[in-house]
Amino acid sequence: MSTVAVTADRRLKRNARPGQRTRRSSAKRWLLWGAGVAGLCVVVVGLALAARAVVRAETFRVTSVVIAGQSHVSEQQRQELVGMLRGRSIFTIDLAAVRVHWEASPWVREARLRRVLPSTVEVRVTERQAVAVGRLGVQLFVIDERGTLIDAYGPSYASLHLPIVDGFEGVSAAAASEHDAARASLAARVVLDLQHKPQLLERLSQLDVSDPRNAQVLLNGDPAQLRLGNERFLARTESYLSVASALRDRLGNIDYVDLRYDGRLFVKPAGADATPVAVDAAASPGM
Repeated sequence: MSTVAVTADRRLKRNARPGQRTRRSSAKRWLLWGAGVAGLCVVVVGLALAARAVVRAETFRVTSVVIAGQSHVSEQQRQELVGMLRGRSIFTIDLAAVRVHWEASPWVREARLRRVLPSTVEVRVTERQAVAVGRLGVQLFVIDERGTLIDAYGPSYASLHLPIVDGFEGVSAAAASEHDAARASLAARVVLDLQHKPQLLERLSQLDVSDPRNAQVLLNGDPAQLRLGNERFLARTESYLSVASALRDRLGNIDYVDLRYDGRLFVKPAGADATPVAVDAAASPGM
């Protein structure tokens, strides 16, 4: 009996069960995902170790602190603040926190810090500008250009040649009133305006700000009190100086000159019984 070869028809083969194929495919995906996660973990751990090594490296420890713009901060304060930076990793220093400490100094208006790799921190300081010395009770305080009491005036500030300001209510900085803040601001505005003429500012001897709306000024070498109001301090002072000699020739010694009414001066001669005299600022008082 002869044997007949039968060609296998692939279409007649039984397919794998659906559940079996799904399990194999899922297992493959999980293996690939697991391999990817493991590889990622290796990379992350490697980067973390590398970063840790960099942070701990001696090369990146702060060895230099460069400070610009600072002149009144005390050496003790300066060393304390530098100590917060020196020896620490340049990458982990909280510059914002250090800036807060710098700006806690009464003389520092603003401090800006930046890292300079590998081991330097630069500190750029903007200090307050001292413009006057305020007398509160028996204490003296340095006043800045915004009318803020900076610090108690003492021997360390003897090199500052500043006018004295009287007229405050408070007996200390802690006891200063709201009106005292306005008085300090008025004094600062007077000084800043007169700064446009340095030779005139040099003559400014004393300020009285008892009335926060009327600055009263004394100049070196002139006993007359100048009442300048609360604006145009330089222009009004120059207006007085342009006629001061003629006023003295006409009226003798002068108690005060009220310059608040532009174009017209009210001059009170010295003496308890003297009456103020109105003078046209545009004309010679001798006419």
